[in-house]
Amino acid sequence: MKSIHNPNVIRTMLVISMLCGCADSEVDSSADAVANAPETPDAEACYHAASGPYFELSASSDIDDAPFASNTPHTWITVALPESGDTRTGVLAYTTEESGEVSFYLDTDITIGVTTADGTTVENKDAAAVPLCSEVVKRHTFDLASGTYYITIGPTDAAEIGFAFERTIDEHGHSDGHGHSDGHGHSDGHGH
Repeated sequence: MKSIHNPNVIRTMLVISMLCGCADSEVDSSADAVANAPETPDAEACYHAASGPYFELSASSDIDDAPFASNTPHTWITVALPESGDTRTGVLAYTTEESGEVSFYLDTDITIGVTTADGTTVENKDAAAVPLCSEVVKRHTFDLASGTYYITIGPTDAAEIGFAFERTIDEHGHSDGHGHSDGHGHSDGHGH
């Protein structure tokens, strides 16, 4: 076998191998970054924002007709918001059978409020940015007892927002990270 002694050929091969090696080290897409993140509720919300499943829901202007968002767990929901004067505000219903901490995730930095069925306001214990992915911007966390709640989204100028919810700590103090069977090392018993 002949060896290559031409310095130009060797330099060209070296440059090509360096270029090929750099392609793998560039920043991952949001879905890949989330797939490689530890299993946390934030990662779960980012996963669903980037990879679905997806669902569309029209929020109500009052609690009497509020659709139940809790019927779509482990889903990124596009919520259409009704007009309310010059802005938009919408109401969703959420029912939980277990007491614990629940985080509501949004694709925009707007406020949400949670009330009980009798109108009592539930304290937002943590409104924070979600730096893990670009699809999810804000997390609002509430301690909820079992029962039905109403989530008021807005006011905002947006006609629709992206929304998801994740149980973060149950009544026994257990964290509820979920994985997925998606080819990225995620797997769980939730059918994902």
